[in-house]
Amino acid sequence: GSARLWNLNGKTQFEKLVCDKVYRAKNERGQKVAVTCVLFHPGGREFVFGTACGSIQIWNSKRVGTRPDRAVYSAHGQSKPIHSLVYSVDGLRLASRSMDDNTVKVWDAHKLSRSAQPIAICKGLSNDYEHCNAAFN
Repeated sequence: GSARLWNLNGKTQFEKLVCDKVYRAKNERGQKVAVTCVLFHPGGREFVFGTACGSIQIWNSKRVGTRPDRAVYSAHGQSKPIHSLVYSVDGLRLASRSMDDNTVKVWDAHKLSRSAQPIAICKGLSNDYEHCNAAFN
């Protein structure tokens, strides 16, 4: 899977916008994986996406790289997809939601890494619907 950034004032070809930034999601072993949700940081300097393999990946929106700047793999357990992501208003915290384990986990967005642990876990949040979300108050 991939995430693409489009510049609405960017280049066009045959009256269509040309996408010049493509970010390819990969799992811990470098294999392609589907993107399940995408969210911009409140400051706009980076964005995060959740994947079908359960990783949370933070990318710099100003440049395209082959690997994310920060990532935690298996955030909700091995192969448990991330269904929702939300930043706190100040951008310091990131909440992730997975329907497969019925939890919301809160992360320190600036310290996200392979070995990162959530700073809070809300358990027992069953979901009877196809979609789920989380929000900060």
